[in-house]
Amino acid sequence: LIIILFVCVFTAKLSAQERTFLPKGLHKLTAKEQQNVQVNLNLPMYLEDGRKLDALESMKAITGPEYGYEIHGTSNGEVAALVLIKLSKEQSEDRLKQMMNRPDMTGEKKGTAAPSFIAKNMKGERIDLDEMKGSLVVLNFWFIGCKPCQVEIPELNELVEKYKSEDVKFVAIALDDQAAIENFLNRKAFKYDIVPNARNIAQMYQVSSYPSHYLIDREGNIQFYQAGYHGVLINILDKKIEEMLK
Repeated sequence: LIIILFVCVFTAKLSAQERTFLPKGLHKLTAKEQQNVQVNLNLPMYLEDGRKLDALESMKAITGPEYGYEIHGTSNGEVAALVLIKLSKEQSEDRLKQMMNRPDMTGEKKGTAAPSFIAKNMKGERIDLDEMKGSLVVLNFWFIGCKPCQVEIPELNELVEKYKSEDVKFVAIALDDQAAIENFLNRKAFKYDIVPNARNIAQMYQVSSYPSHYLIDREGNIQFYQAGYHGVLINILDKKIEEMLK
């Protein structure tokens, strides 16, 4: 299984400061040292006040529009840590606009009939995509061990709350079995209507990257598709749903 993480890099002009909370021997890499370096989520990440972020916090912060970052490395130029820098309101708004303009991945899928399926949710209730025609349907493909999937759940919950008075169905297609999902939900709420053991549905939709999202219109046709996680995906989903409800 491939998890795609989209990181939009924003370079801000940041004043040089000594980061005493970093491990000894590290320095802020020069522009020359930064050439061809790769930044990944396994690197330790810190806020300017020295607080070290956990993996989920790091993923959300570095992929969103609110932070730029300094790259710190060893004497031989090896990347060792990132310090996240809070952007100004203007910088953050500019970055948000850039990120919202990312290419649409729907391509040839747009306007095609969404593959039909019949399944049962966590309560044992029947979920039939064909019976949902007349409503907008938002599909999320996920699994418990997918960190990007976990990062976006709170914002997906916000979408459910925002559109609870509208005719929008939110369905989460999960790879895990019911017992594993029930255990997960004891620790983290997920307000989508969850379908467990649904690897066959993921295969029908040719999903290989997680999380993935589909928006299906009232006629049962695909209008939006996105594979992978990035910091403004929820904003894009929200905008698309609003457009489809008009």
